[in-house]
Amino acid sequence: MDVLATLRSTGIWLTACAFCCVLMLVALRLEVGMALAGADDGMTFDVAFTLGDYLLGYFAGCVPFTGGDDRAFAPPIGWFVFFLLLVVGLARYPRESLRGFGQQVLIACGSRWTWWWAKCVWVAGSVLLFCATALLVALLFSLIAGSGPSWSVSPDMLYLIDFPWQELRGAPYDALSFMGAVVVVAISLGLFQLCLSFLFGTISGVGASAGLLVASAFGVGPIGFCAFSMAARCGAFVADGWLLAEAIAVCGVVAIASMLVGGIAFNRRRCFGSEDSLWV
Repeated sequence: MDVLATLRSTGIWLTACAFCCVLMLVALRLEVGMALAGADDGMTFDVAFTLGDYLLGYFAGCVPFTGGDDRAFAPPIGWFVFFLLLVVGLARYPRESLRGFGQQVLIACGSRWTWWWAKCVWVAGSVLLFCATALLVALLFSLIAGSGPSWSVSPDMLYLIDFPWQELRGAPYDALSFMGAVVVVAISLGLFQLCLSFLFGTISGVGASAGLLVASAFGVGPIGFCAFSMAARCGAFVADGWLLAEAIAVCGVVAIASMLVGGIAFNRRRCFGSEDSLWV
């Protein structure tokens, strides 16, 4: 996989991210508009459509599915699509990076661990670019709305998008309270995907990562660490929500374990030879 091909595929991936984000934010505007149109007479709402409001549109998430609970569970489709696109974009790289130019780089490095750490850094950098693209789209929408680059979240926005407002803490709210966890979760998920792709192959890795996202949406606990990226489960928004330190600790363990397990497996595998000796 040469450098130009890598840059081209990364550009296509980031363009898909931007397109997906535009669709989500347009859907958010439509949802809010329909909610305002259906509101009872005499009710007034103040929604500024700030940068924080649009970021909430990406990562509002949902409450856990506990069955028998009076809180309505709504699958977080936008959140799921965002992270699934992240996973799919990263999945193809490990398989192709050991062919052609990638093999030459591995030989030049003289150390498999050096090559592996470089792959981990590449994944982290790609995730940051992916998140920056989503942030840029939200910023452009907020500038068009005339609200400017404000991290604050309009309290009425939470009501209009069916956020679990019954458990809300008092205002003010801001997107910075959960965006740090979004980045941490995204990097951890990317490294987790990298490890799985080397261990079991691209398709198996994507399937396992998608299953993890579903488990995070429906359940609670460490197995669903991706839920740390949901504002609906953030302690700054709702009672008994997660704290940033908790998110960093759990995701840090996932990231470190993924790098170590993947690195050990990579060092013990045959990387050159027939097509079948590479990743399935």
